Amino acid sequence: AVRVGSCSRSSKTHESPNGAEPSRAQRASLVRSSGIVHRKREVTDFPSFIEWKNLRLPVRFSFQINGSSKLPWIFLAQPRTTARARRHRQRNASALELYNARMLSISGLVKRYGARTILDGLSLALEPGAFVAVVGESGSGKSTLLNLIAGLETPDAGRIELGGNDLATLDDDARTRLRRNTIGFVFQAFHIVPHLTALENIVLPLVLQGVGPRERVERASGMLAAVGLGDRAQAMPRELSGGELQRIAIARALVHRPALVLADEPTGNLDPDTAHSVLALLAASARASNAATIVVTHSENAARTADRVLRLTHGQLVVRSARSAPLP
Repeated sequence: AVRVGSCSRSSKTHESPNGAEPSRAQRASLVRSSGIVHRKREVTDFPSFIEWKNLRLPVRFSFQINGSSKLPWIFLAQPRTTARARRHRQRNASALELYNARMLSISGLVKRYGARTILDGLSLALEPGAFVAVVGESGSGKSTLLNLIAGLETPDAGRIELGGNDLATLDDDARTRLRRNTIGFVFQAFHIVPHLTALENIVLPLVLQGVGPRERVERASGMLAAVGLGDRAQAMPRELSGGELQRIAIARALVHRPALVLADEPTGNLDPDTAHSVLALLAASARASNAATIVVTHSENAARTADRVLRLTHGQLVVRSARSAPLP
């Protein structure tokens, strides 16, 4: 059978001819028989793929203007040959092996502001799935460290590798793409877009990644419910409390399932019960997606959630304790 996968509302099923793989003529016939070509009227339901046998054939559209009407011309992308598919899988496997080997690697990191040295030869390595808390005095450089890892600031010396990518070798556009696809950042100042609703703020990373409308709304609604704000989807930021804004920021950082989560004081404006729930969500999300997580915090309870607790002092990270050990 042929199944038409729609980008919007409907899907249809039609019988298909026999055969292991459609020829060019069969492919054209599949499109016609699927009922998605209409020469007499404007088409409003645009499928993204057609499934035939065990193949998924992508569909793309172009439009030819004919008077006041738009007539869609539909093209089916050719499926990968066996050899091409094998090479593609091998490249992906090699990239995945490299990616899984070490999510984050920092060596000799130095950052100065004027005559003051904030980070002085700092080093850190994180494997996928690691959950690390960073504690330290105010002004010790914890937020600066997160900004450097995310490529928002540039170090004066040292090397930062993220998923095998040396940030120093990437231009601004490449760093932006890497940050958008790889990192979920919970900012201490929230950075919620004021003219978007709570749901729209959470949907934003999925829009930038090209996720379809239906899926992104489902995922964003699920994240809203996970942070206890399922009934506040249409609320504007001005209608939300500081704690609610912080939970929106956390949901937005997790919704696109990043490989690295950076959280700057994620529980600073939350009551103890909500903070516990949010930390549990961060930990569960990280373990479910095998994401590495760095939480900067002043909270002893937040630090105890982590697998490792590191103290940032004199520009260096020092192992403070393992999970559940008390902090001074």
